[in-house]
Amino acid sequence: MPILMFSLLVTPFPAKAEAAAGVQLTFDLGAQGQTITNKFNQLNMWDKDAYWTSMADNQETDYFATKYPFVKTMKLMQATGGCYVGFDRCTTNRDLFVDPSDRSNLTDYKFDTLIHATRNIVNQGLTPYIVTGNVPIKYSSNPVLGVFELNVSPPDDYNVYYDYMLAMADALVDEFGVNEMKSWKWGVLTEFENGDMFKAGSVNAQQTKEAYLKLYDYTVDALQEAIGADNLIVGAHAMAVSAGLWSHLEFIDHVAKGVNKKTGEIGTQLNFITGSYYDEQPGEPNPSYKSLKDTLNSLRARAVENGLMNLEIGIDEGRILAGMDGVALAPRAVGHSFQAAADARLFRQLHDWNIDFFSLWSLTTDGIWSGVDSVSTNIFNLSYRMVGDQQITPQVAGSPNDPGNEIGGIGGYNEAENKLHLMVYNYNADIEATMGEAPTLVVENIAPVEGNTVTIKQWYVDDDNANFWPTWWEDQAAQGIYENSIPYWSRYSAEVMFTLYNQADKDYWYSREEAYKNLAELKSTTSTAVINNGKLILEPSLGHHGVVFYEITNADPTSAPKVAIDDLDDWSKADTYSDTLMIDKSNAALLGDPSRVMRKGASYDASEKDYMTYYYPGIVSLGLTALYATTAESIGDFKFYTSADGLSWEKQYGWTTEDSLINEDLWTKREYNLPSVPAG
Repeated sequence: MPILMFSLLVTPFPAKAEAAAGVQLTFDLGAQGQTITNKFNQLNMWDKDAYWTSMADNQETDYFATKYPFVKTMKLMQATGGCYVGFDRCTTNRDLFVDPSDRSNLTDYKFDTLIHATRNIVNQGLTPYIVTGNVPIKYSSNPVLGVFELNVSPPDDYNVYYDYMLAMADALVDEFGVNEMKSWKWGVLTEFENGDMFKAGSVNAQQTKEAYLKLYDYTVDALQEAIGADNLIVGAHAMAVSAGLWSHLEFIDHVAKGVNKKTGEIGTQLNFITGSYYDEQPGEPNPSYKSLKDTLNSLRARAVENGLMNLEIGIDEGRILAGMDGVALAPRAVGHSFQAAADARLFRQLHDWNIDFFSLWSLTTDGIWSGVDSVSTNIFNLSYRMVGDQQITPQVAGSPNDPGNEIGGIGGYNEAENKLHLMVYNYNADIEATMGEAPTLVVENIAPVEGNTVTIKQWYVDDDNANFWPTWWEDQAAQGIYENSIPYWSRYSAEVMFTLYNQADKDYWYSREEAYKNLAELKSTTSTAVINNGKLILEPSLGHHGVVFYEITNADPTSAPKVAIDDLDDWSKADTYSDTLMIDKSNAALLGDPSRVMRKGASYDASEKDYMTYYYPGIVSLGLTALYATTAESIGDFKFYTSADGLSWEKQYGWTTEDSLINEDLWTKREYNLPSVPAG
């Protein structure tokens, strides 16, 4: 009979704090959770040649480490094919040949621009992420350029394409060596189920799916041949947020359990799966799209169902499609203070939902190498200070001045440096909202390491701090810059240089750029505060869509996280449980545990719902251990739900597992970890 056993580990918060007036956020230094990670670590490059060949050659090699240390990975999109200058409507060179138009020679490979770009990326201390997939023009007998100026047709001969991929990977190995490339990431197409990116037949969904699965399998096999499977990090980027030409979930099924179309074996290597996420306009989701949370959970859930545990899950492109004028945004973000609060809030959400990363499009008003930092970039730089901290989720009480304002935040504590970070935002989905807030921030269970004071550095990002946009908005209106133009890119775009077409307008911008840089600079103030009765109280003034960031040094917690462990000797710590379960105290020597919970029945009945519930208000994280008979049963993973009221339950997806074999491999010990549980 199969035996299930588990133990429960929780780290609860104290009861919620009450605020007398306004909004109060209480951060308990003794209630630390998961480690804060770098969520904004990746930058997208649509055209590798535009920024990473000649433009990058003479840059200081510490440019990114000094200015944008949060950027770790540089994604080169459509880096190995799909267009060349000279082919109808092509404006970029992506096909890597001596003569991309010569169909009589399919092996005149020329990988110098890809090597050039990746060399400059590596010289900056960054990791390349190379997206393959769009097929060179001369490999398709009927190349079709889609709306993105890319060949969306599959190759005529997949073996010819395989040889191209292998030669490309070999060339990079010759240049960099396998040890360097172990950390590189690889992808196969952007939004692979998007018919505007790839399609076969007369826009036939089934044919397109089969063509992509074959393209993925052949590409991965070529990369494994050149780099080695153990040295390869490869994944796929789906739309996922909306319906595609075919279901992205079928791709996950294929790589997990399908027949590999290159090797004939079962399954194909997959290390990460990502989606896209865009709001239609600032604060306005597209009603036909999934939410960000649901987009990622759908990917994770299907992977787990297929036994693909612990895949990296992230967003490979996204944020906002259009400005308030309905015109496309560059770089899918606004320059307005709205974006600061939105991105601070996003940083918190990505941790709460256990999402690994959210890829970005740009950093400045002119891309990456010049221009003025946006409010987003300032938030990314501030949030990077929290990386490595233990997360502290605030308890929120009270009501904001504007019911549309959402006051929230995230805290983190670094024990090695005795340093506490707090980031608090005033988010409103209405970009026109103007109401500020004056929340009270209470830090509990805090003491100075030495003396009786802590040192507090404070940064603001809002209309009046670390933000050039309000001044630019007044300047452009006074100059009439957008009055007579029909822009391709929205005037609300953070990447301003994309929106300026007349040389006179560009000249005016450059005449003011130094002033804008000074306005955009992150500037802090420093003060000290006495700790009274284990509490620190801060009272920032948050403008509309404003963000405040604190770095508090000489800080020490006065209490440790509270840990509750249920050894399952009895039912005393459970709140409720189903009568299909029983306490089992046999087999102690066999299973290495004196007691556990197991099903009463000798076989599983799907109509019966086995469950246990625990009551821990303010739970931070949990762990659970299960035992499965290795050969006698397939592992059906537990499902985890949380509830703020005991009535409405939400399924949690962000857990990870680690397996080990025990008792001469007869049993599989699976340890579950849910590092972050939603507040409440």
